[in-house]
Amino acid sequence: MMNKSSVAIKVLLGICLASFTTGESQAAGRPEAAHSNIVLTVNASTGERMQLQIDYPSAFSDRLDVYVSTNLLAGVWMVREGGLMTAGTNTLVWTDLELTNSNFRFYQVGNADVDTDHDGLPDAREILIFRTNPYLMDSDSDGVPDGAELSRGTDPMGEDFSIILLYADSDAGSDSYDGYAFEVIAGHGPKRSLGAACDVSYAHDVIQISGSTVFHEPSLCIGLRDVTLRPLGAVSVRP
Repeated sequence: MMNKSSVAIKVLLGICLASFTTGESQAAGRPEAAHSNIVLTVNASTGERMQLQIDYPSAFSDRLDVYVSTNLLAGVWMVREGGLMTAGTNTLVWTDLELTNSNFRFYQVGNADVDTDHDGLPDAREILIFRTNPYLMDSDSDGVPDGAELSRGTDPMGEDFSIILLYADSDAGSDSYDGYAFEVIAGHGPKRSLGAACDVSYAHDVIQISGSTVFHEPSLCIGLRDVTLRPLGAVSVRP
């Protein structure tokens, strides 16, 4: 005979928490999703997949992220599913396909479209994953927004300037690349123009420039950002 459990919790929109514990059969009433609430109900049978039902107001249309933790004391959360669509509905059912139920598992749902400080990171991820300040664009005040630091591979809570080496190659580069690598590898690659490299730079960054083709740059913002140019080989830059 399988034990079944369900837990329902009603919270304000943003981050909401529900937990599942295996044990004796029990049932929890499901409160209705009010005008400004999300309701989570976790259902599972021993040996089966965990299933999370999420109810929300009909007018709610933001995307939702599902977070999972197995240890609240450690405070380690992982994004199990991102960008769940809600538009046009007032409920969705999500199944944790990677894990069956265990003694303890905790779920949170965060609004993926709320970014109070406009740093490119949803508030829920700042609080749960990165431990940055969702109300400050630059949590460590080093001049680089938190979202940009994570993209650049630097620490958004670090104490030092987040200086990195960027790349521009007039031959092999493309302005569609991110400028984070000397050659195209693992989704990264050099910019083609200095202007594009400068657009993703911050103060004190270094831009390594290479290539046999002349860099034709009608205007540069290098001086405005205190960025250092590091030529590799014979490089020519002209207006």
